[in-house]
Amino acid sequence: DPKARPVDAFRAPAFTQPDHDTPLAGLAQALSSVEPKLQKFIGQKQKELTEEDIAEGTNLFNRNRADFAEAVRRGIIPAGANPHLQRGYRIAELKAKGIAFTQSLQQKWAQSPVKQSNDPAEFQRFLQEETAAYSAANLEGFEANEIAEGFNPSLSRATNVLQQQHTAFRIADNEQRAKDN
Repeated sequence: DPKARPVDAFRAPAFTQPDHDTPLAGLAQALSSVEPKLQKFIGQKQKELTEEDIAEGTNLFNRNRADFAEAVRRGIIPAGANPHLQRGYRIAELKAKGIAFTQSLQQKWAQSPVKQSNDPAEFQRFLQEETAAYSAANLEGFEANEIAEGFNPSLSRATNVLQQQHTAFRIADNEQRAKDN
């Protein structure tokens, strides 16, 4: 029974050290020492341009207050605009939505029966339901990293402040009820 056996037919080519005294080798050496400085300069310039574009997007939103899709439809943001400008616009929009969420959450808590509840689980359910409802209605189409940067800081502040407010209100209300009895 004949069997095939692998045969290594590769032979490495002979290697000779390059001549470092040629003009081309000298140019290569000079460029290799300049390249890190050039890369640093290019990186810094790119960062500056990115920050400027993000700031321009933020300013566009602050002047117009239109949601992103409406801004594109109205020509405020040209279709295919610089992605950093778009990002600045969208994050500014999310920050505005965060402020609106804070106000909405405060109003809904003030009108909700949960305001009268001493049950922490009921209060947490209220926060979760309101956050989920607001997010579903207002955050669709945004990237997760945009939401994390633009909306979540307001979300965190709003829930922390309301938690403290609710606790203080419940303590004062319970103390008043105890006095009245």
